This record gives sequence, structure tokens and C-alpha cells, in this order.
Amino acid sequence: SLNEADTLIIEPGVTVKFAGSYELSVSGVLLAQGEEGDSVKFTSSNLNPSPGDWQGINFLSSSSNNSIISYCTVEYAASSYFTPGAIRIANGGVTIENSAIRFSNDSGISIVSNAYGEFIIVDNTLSYNAKGIHTETFNDVLITNNTINNNQQVGIYCKRSPDIINNKIFNNGSYGIQCD
Repeated sequence: SLNEADTLIIEPGVTVKFAGSYELSVSGVLLAQGEEGDSVKFTSSNLNPSPGDWQGINFLSSSSNNSIISYCTVEYAASSYFTPGAIRIANGGVTIENSAIRFSNDSGISIVSNAYGEFIIVDNTLSYNAKGIHTETFNDVLITNNTINNNQQVGIYCKRSPDIINNKIFNNGSYGIQCD
């Protein structure tokens, strides 16, 4: 758990393994910044990992503004009633870029309806999740230059109007983009 007023910096090349039904709860600022060819990895500690092994990364507070996930791999995360998706943003503006979010048994990225902040999702690959991106917020969401493929249900599901620009969306279950 990362408390408000705290900043956690995760350097390139670090692998964070979760053993069991745990999550990384973020109320402060998370700076997980790998580099091209030397990423940060969030994954299961199981020898034979599968979707749902751990509970994902959960941004909880407006103090999470300015959090960055860059050149990271987030994989094998679970879904529960409170934390649907590998990366769940309940509050705080977050940038997710140049990362691979895969093998989640729910959404790769989920932004809930009352989330406050600016959300930037750019140059990522979201694949082999139940949904690639699920967003319900009224606030600014930019989804651009991502590859969203081979998700079981839908590539992007949105209840509001995010800016969806120049993405490659293909081979998803029922829809590439579904907006209500």
C-alpha cells in the first residue's frame, strides 16, 4: 500500500511479483518507469501463472495525480468486485504509456465513473484480457496509438466519450469499440 503524500519510484529492470490475492493500492504517486528494452514488470509469482493470480494495481486517491506507468508489463491480474482489472483507476490522473497489459481475467485498464483527473493511455498493447479498456468517467480520457487485440469480450468499452484516436483494434470477442 502506498499512502497519500508518499511517492514510490520503481526503476527499470525491476520485477514485482505477487504471491496470492494481493494488490498494489496507490493513494500517493506511483512512478513505475522502465526504459525501452529494460521494462518494469508486475506479475504473478506462480511458476505457471494464469489470469487472476493477483489483484492488480489500484489507484485510490486524487493524491495519485501525476502517477506514471511507462515501459511496464502488467500481467496475470485478477478481478474482484472492488478492483476490476489489471490497472484500476478510482481516482487521480494517471498516464499509462509504452506498456503491455495482458492476461487479466477482467479489463486491462479500468477507469471508474467517479474518477477525477486526466487520463492518458498512449502507445500500449492491451491483449488477452476480458476487455482491453473499460472507462466510465466524465473526465478527460485520451486513448491513442494503442494496439488492442485478442481480448475475449471487447477492445474498448466506454460509457462516456473518451478521445479514441489512431488505435489498432482487432480480433476482439464481440466488439472492437462499444460505447453506451
